[in-house]
Amino acid sequence: MNRESQTRSVAILLFLLTVAAVVFAGFNFQSERKITAPDDGVKWVEQGGVLVADDVDPDGPGAKAGIKGGDQLVSVNGQAVKNTSGLERQLYRSGAWQKATYSLVRQSVTLDSNVIL
Repeated sequence: MNRESQTRSVAILLFLLTVAAVVFAGFNFQSERKITAPDDGVKWVEQGGVLVADDVDPDGPGAKAGIKGGDQLVSVNGQAVKNTSGLERQLYRSGAWQKATYSLVRQSVTLDSNVIL
């Protein structure tokens, strides 16, 4: 095989691999849109090393479990939570449509609440 045909063959192979990668990326994006992320319906804000419920969706799982604005989140499923990334990690470990046990502090009183994500 001469040099020119080798170059052409490599170019065609790279083109086909690129097209295949784009097609598989499209399939990946479609399947990711079908995934339901766990959500408790509460907007948590980091304040002084703790998470505080800032806004609670009145029809969301958090409100149905009794979470109110100003509640401090201590732990989820027995695991301490100090920031939003820790909360997200615990919610994904629980999974969507699953129960998670929240330990909260409201006006210096510790409460446990079961939230269906």
